Amino acid sequence: MTVELRSRHDITMEVFRRIAWSGEKLTIPEDTLRSIDANREHFLEFLERNPDVRIYGVNIGAGDAAGSRLNAEQRADYLTGLASATSFGEPLPERVTRGIVLARMASFLGGHAAVTSQLVQHVADMLGGPLPPVPAEGNGGSGEIQALGHLFASVPARLRLEVKEPMALINGSPCASALVADTALRCVGSIHLAERVLALAADALQAPHEHFAAALDDMWDDVDEIAALTTVRSLLRGADPRRRAKQALVSVRVIPKVLAAAYRARAGASHVAETSLSSVNDNPIFVPPSPTQPAAVLSNGSFHNQHAIVAIDGWTRAAADLCQLAHALVQGIYGDRTALPGQDNLGVGTLYMPSSAWAEEARAAAAPTVLPAAAIGQNDVPNPVFTAWNRSIRADWCLHATLAILATLASQSFAVTDRGTSPALQPLLAAVREELPPVIRRRDLGPELHALATEFADRAHQQSAAPHPALATR
Repeated sequence: MTVELRSRHDITMEVFRRIAWSGEKLTIPEDTLRSIDANREHFLEFLERNPDVRIYGVNIGAGDAAGSRLNAEQRADYLTGLASATSFGEPLPERVTRGIVLARMASFLGGHAAVTSQLVQHVADMLGGPLPPVPAEGNGGSGEIQALGHLFASVPARLRLEVKEPMALINGSPCASALVADTALRCVGSIHLAERVLALAADALQAPHEHFAAALDDMWDDVDEIAALTTVRSLLRGADPRRRAKQALVSVRVIPKVLAAAYRARAGASHVAETSLSSVNDNPIFVPPSPTQPAAVLSNGSFHNQHAIVAIDGWTRAAADLCQLAHALVQGIYGDRTALPGQDNLGVGTLYMPSSAWAEEARAAAAPTVLPAAAIGQNDVPNPVFTAWNRSIRADWCLHATLAILATLASQSFAVTDRGTSPALQPLLAAVREELPPVIRRRDLGPELHALATEFADRAHQQSAAPHPALATR
């Protein structure tokens, strides 16, 4: 299928999902292309009428050369491309690089990048085939010129660039827009998985239903906490009526609270992604003339998206908290002689050890992504958005690994006590046992746990890639 974009306001989270995650193509209608060319003409007229105006990357140099006027030879050299691809390391997933191409369109469609329709069409057509690898690591510039330099390095060899176009390709913050949007989507599947595994653990521990009672909805007064209570109740509906006589562990009773914080992190990332994807992010920005104001060229800081950094960190923190909670439940099940009677370390006796390790890995990943120490020269504030995203990816895997361990121990509990779980959780229990059957004789579980964690990660990805009502926010 193909997505049509008429304006930057058409770039929504749902469009991001379709193009970045589902691999759909992009088309720009003819009237939008004509409007882009009209604004390009306005920009050239502005240059002609204002020869003394200093424009970054157009008639003055970039970076530390911003104080110098470019002569004719230097301007011609700029048009061959701005070699900025100095980062290296493991590449971004193609879904993210596709998202970056989409986010780049926000500055193009309204004429604010002052590029030609030929360049816009060329960039849109890049989504029709494989994209160049873009390193996820080593991007330590003040903007995103290193990553964008990789993504668009081949454009000057395929298309004759005009004045301002090289800078319009590599400046701005489309990477941050794509990274926070990717994070917001990943939240969907990971939370869906966490809800079910945590509920399975609560059922294995025969948690009293009062811990999640509907009466609490009217007293907690928080939409996310009420949503979490509702979800846990629905997942446990129809479970074995035999419940413990005393209150369950704190780790069981706070499940709705911790899930609610994850919901809030997901909503925060989605909100930032929605606004970022459709925002003009370029430097300099061209303001086309209108009946109320003349044309202008504005040097600005839209190459830095602080909201994206903080929002990505929010999910990483939520994922780390879910890991800690899952680890506590691993210990809770193992230490409960009702949930696991007569255990003698039959393979599952050491599961709290890898669980502890993964939870601590998640804790380390959740270190706040504070702005790095100032650098020298013009580019004195490095942009850590890639650092934040890399940490969130690590926290995701830690979460899937810890949930795999918890699900395995819950499965073992149901097996040794000869109990079943609720109808809503039976598919999860069956999926766990397909990868890792209950332990009858001692065996090394590491490879099976890895396979289950990988299966969980794949399930989370599929859930995130599917259409989701929460994405239709406007």
